[in-house]
Amino acid sequence: MDAGTLIGHPGLLPSVVYIAGYGRSGSTLLDTLLGSHPAMFGAGEVASFFETWPDGGRCSCGQGYAECAFWPNVVSRAQAAFPALKELSSEEITARTRRVESSFSPLSSGSPSDRQFYGDLWRAMLSAIQQESGKSIVVDSSKSSRAVSRRIWALSELVGAKVRVLHLVRDPRALMWSAVRGSNRLLEAGRPAALSGGVLRALVGWSLANASVHAARAQNPHLSFLQLRYEDLAGNPAHVLRGLGAFLDVDFEPVVERIAKQLPFDPGHGVGGNRMRRQGPIRIAVDEEWKQALPRYARVLASLSWPLASQYGYDVLRSSN
Repeated sequence: MDAGTLIGHPGLLPSVVYIAGYGRSGSTLLDTLLGSHPAMFGAGEVASFFETWPDGGRCSCGQGYAECAFWPNVVSRAQAAFPALKELSSEEITARTRRVESSFSPLSSGSPSDRQFYGDLWRAMLSAIQQESGKSIVVDSSKSSRAVSRRIWALSELVGAKVRVLHLVRDPRALMWSAVRGSNRLLEAGRPAALSGGVLRALVGWSLANASVHAARAQNPHLSFLQLRYEDLAGNPAHVLRGLGAFLDVDFEPVVERIAKQLPFDPGHGVGGNRMRRQGPIRIAVDEEWKQALPRYARVLASLSWPLASQYGYDVLRSSN
């Protein structure tokens, strides 16, 4: 079957706002703010949906996926458009997706059959999300780890979606402190949360993920990219949102008004994200705990990130900030 016949004309697909970068950089906050706009749906880390769907994962609404009022209907719509979803296990769907998206894959972007499958799958999923949410823009905050390093290209070239990319960055020292505090999922479950590799793993992950975004920008010159910093977003969200409005051609004044009135933001129906999204309505606050708490050895190690960090305005060569 030709990929384009599954859902009809590509114009029926929603456009995609893709949040790229490293985890723990504020993507949950940005996804939630964007998803509160009447025309936008914050889907969260939707690339991992088929990994978390069968194992009791929870939607950001607080319900397990099976009990959620949104995602079971999305799956049903997608299965109707792409019947192969009924026949394959979540493991097989994930494996075929990763062979296209991941830089771990031995093939450059999967086999021809994997690429065909990928296009069919994510056209069906994006169309189903649009139909179920009634929103014309889907926010995908799957970011840029090696497992999804080719997702921006794949959504644009194989799915045919209009993709605009927000490259969200954060001071690497803040990410290193987040690693010291531990795993979001374990903290949420009330379990010991130490991360294997600690600050070094966070620093390497931050460097690779952000370098991956720069590579994607160079390899996809036809796509629009905009870089923004977590510190600016959390510190002055109204100003940042107005700037995003010009980039995305969206009027964010309804969201800015909520911020001005200090109203909380509903966590919506997002996949993944950190635990703040499953702890009730979200309020905006700058997290700068690392400035006092990050160990000195980690500050010294952070100087290795200088080539990239300096591009983003972070003076990591200073012992304190």
